Amino acid sequence: MTRVIEFGAVAVILIVIAYAGWFVVRVSAGVTAEVPAADRLIRLQVIDAAGDTGLTKDMIHMVKGLSDDHGQVMLLDSNSLERHNIGRTFVIARERDMAAARWLAEHLKLDDADIVYRPLENNHLQISVTLVIGEDCEQIIEKLTPDQEM
Repeated sequence: MTRVIEFGAVAVILIVIAYAGWFVVRVSAGVTAEVPAADRLIRLQVIDAAGDTGLTKDMIHMVKGLSDDHGQVMLLDSNSLERHNIGRTFVIARERDMAAARWLAEHLKLDDADIVYRPLENNHLQISVTLVIGEDCEQIIEKLTPDQEM
């Protein structure tokens, strides 16, 4: 009788081990798709300081299309300054690592002088870059889309 109990226990253990092995193979044997990801995510805030909402919308649409293998733009916030008109577009880096701000400025054909570092005190949206659109917005759009009429 003890031989039967021992044989039954060994059989149960072998069945559990076989089931666990089958389960591991079944779960881990899926097809993995490799999705290329950008080197950095630019979490963008846009401030319209030009006073022309049409051009600002064009600029936002254009900036969203700048994503490539090195940077992906995600628009988080968009505001406008009611009483201030700023002549020149510039970029504000919100993180110590200014790579995202430099990437955006380079793609907008802005100079290094057009990048400033100002951290946000309460950055609950985790904004990495703020783009302040100035009155030169139309020239920037024309530089970046010379073949298209606006």
